[in-house]
Amino acid sequence: MSVNRFQLIRHAASHDISTHSLLLSEYKTNHLLFSTLDILFIQQFGQYLFQLASTSTRVQALIRYMRETVTTIEAEFKTMNELTQRYVGIIAEDAEKVGSEVGLELFEFLVTGGPSPTLKEWLVETLTERVRRHLIRGK
Repeated sequence: MSVNRFQLIRHAASHDISTHSLLLSEYKTNHLLFSTLDILFIQQFGQYLFQLASTSTRVQALIRYMRETVTTIEAEFKTMNELTQRYVGIIAEDAEKVGSEVGLELFEFLVTGGPSPTLKEWLVETLTERVRRHLIRGK
C-alpha cells in the first residue's frame, strides 16, 4: 500500500497527544480508511519531552562541532604532511647525489647531535634561502 495513494481528510488526537486518529481517502476509488496510532514514546516521556529535545539539540551541536574539528584537523595534517614531504623530498635528492639516504642523515643528526656535511649544507643553503625569500615576501 503506497502512501501517495491516500489523502489525509481529518486528524484528531487525544488530550495527552499519545493517541492519534486519521481519516484517509484513497485517490482513485474515494474509499475511506480510518486508522489510529498509539505513540507510546510521548506517553512514557511526555513530561520530559522538552528536556529530551533540548538535550538532543545539544548532542547534535556537539556532534557538528566534533565533525568540524576533525575536518579542520585533517586539513591541517594534510597541509603539514605535504610541507614535510616537500622538504624531505628536497633533502632526499641531495642525499642521493652523495650516495646516502635521508633517513640515515636525520638519524645521524639525532644520535650525534651534529649534522653530516650533506645535511648541514641543506640546512644552511636550502632552508636559509627559503626563509630569506619568505621574509622578503612578508615585507
